Amino acid sequence: MNVLKRLDHLDTRHRHPFHVISEVLMCLIIGFCAGRSTVKDALEFCQHHLEQLRGHLPLQHGVPSRSTACRVLKMTDQDDFRTVFADWTSSFVSTENTVIIIDGKGERGSAKKDRSERTPYILNAIEAASKLVVNL
Repeated sequence: MNVLKRLDHLDTRHRHPFHVISEVLMCLIIGFCAGRSTVKDALEFCQHHLEQLRGHLPLQHGVPSRSTACRVLKMTDQDDFRTVFADWTSSFVSTENTVIIIDGKGERGSAKKDRSERTPYILNAIEAASKLVVNL
């Protein structure tokens, strides 16, 4: 079963949706892989590349709105999505003899300087051969 059909199985909406869940999630994945860091920016990237994307995704109703994408993200089970996404990425990224580079940084000045607040951290995992980056 391809990744789009597996993503559609994650859909728990009871009414007939305007946008297909796999297309909403793929728009977000494509936008984030293109270096966009917010839902809004990821969808704007897809909107600017809509005709090119239609060569790979039907996108019959165009790129979803930010509110639609946020609703889909909110209702998507994270564990199910993680499984589908990991299976999909492993189909084109081999893990045999893989070197993963881990880089982490604390965001200075973004937390209150008292004992109750902790400094937030950014963690990057980079697969050396393909240069695939995962930001956590």
